[in-house]
Amino acid sequence: MSTQWYVVKEQQKKGPFTREELAEMARSGDIDPETLVWTEGMTDWTKGEIVEDLFSKSVPPPPPPIAHSGSQTSVSGTAPAVPTGFRAPAMQTGTAKKQPSTPKKVGKILLIILGVIVVCFIALVVIGLLTDSDTLKSTSVDGARVQLGYEIDDDLHIVSPVVTFEVNEHFYVSFNNNAPFDTSNFTLLVENSETNEIYGEIVYDVEPSWTIAVTELFFVPEAGAYKFSCIVDGVVRASQEVTVSDTLVNASVDGARIQLGHEIDDDLHIISPVVTFAVNENFYLSFDNNDSFETDFITLLVENSETNEIITEVDYNIEPEWTIAVTELLFMSEAGIYKFSILVDGVVRATQKITVE
Repeated sequence: MSTQWYVVKEQQKKGPFTREELAEMARSGDIDPETLVWTEGMTDWTKGEIVEDLFSKSVPPPPPPIAHSGSQTSVSGTAPAVPTGFRAPAMQTGTAKKQPSTPKKVGKILLIILGVIVVCFIALVVIGLLTDSDTLKSTSVDGARVQLGYEIDDDLHIVSPVVTFEVNEHFYVSFNNNAPFDTSNFTLLVENSETNEIYGEIVYDVEPSWTIAVTELFFVPEAGAYKFSCIVDGVVRASQEVTVSDTLVNASVDGARIQLGHEIDDDLHIISPVVTFAVNENFYLSFDNNDSFETDFITLLVENSETNEIITEVDYNIEPEWTIAVTELLFMSEAGIYKFSILVDGVVRATQKITVE
């Protein structure tokens, strides 16, 4: 008598089956490797995959059917009870797919992504606020650059660029296109950054082969924040914002300095510098070039800051190796705001504004 087998399907014991019938069930997919099976001699139910050759890649065809007479003989031994809670795995058809993430994992990933986005947004806002409040903006296309200052070098670059000027203070604007202009002109646009009012729009002639150009001396008559933009063929190539102040300040190139006062020390520096004087009050002007003059004279230029009128322009003889010089006693005969500038070889090295009451 052939061995009798039992299987668990849908939580119920099925059988008995012959070994050949069991093999046919495996070939047809009626049972799978996870199906629990039992036969006499086993101590408990076991998975079909454990049964030798039951699920091999090559299963021999079943032998010809055997005629049975009468009912099947009962097998000796009793099959174990079906395990409680057992559920046979459902058969799946079609192409295998990667198991999707569980909702819990997806939610965690989304939270991480959302957190990164929030942090980046906050960082950008903070950077934007700092940029708006603490720095003067500049923009550039392809490395083009606008710079402003009191002195230009032989290559038409600004020496020691400045972004803060006094009302009516003169300065140059240097525009480096960082490439040939390929046109015959460019436009300098000056706007009030706070009101967007256009204060000036000036067209400058250039050679197409040039890459850099410098304007004539500029000045702004009103305090405020201003944006200087250079436009080539209708496109803004670079811009620079500056602040124009109406406070009494001094300007300096490479550490050069003007000071005014009533007393000088042995090194020709002013003792207790002053910026407010009375009409006809005498004072000295000390100019420290912070380097050798390398020339035999300097020029003192005095201007009325409110009207731009030149009050006086005086040359002083010096020695080329000197680094500092002091004028004779000066005085101003009329009340007003005045700017004192020292020029070396025609270039403004330092300025200082004073009030005369």
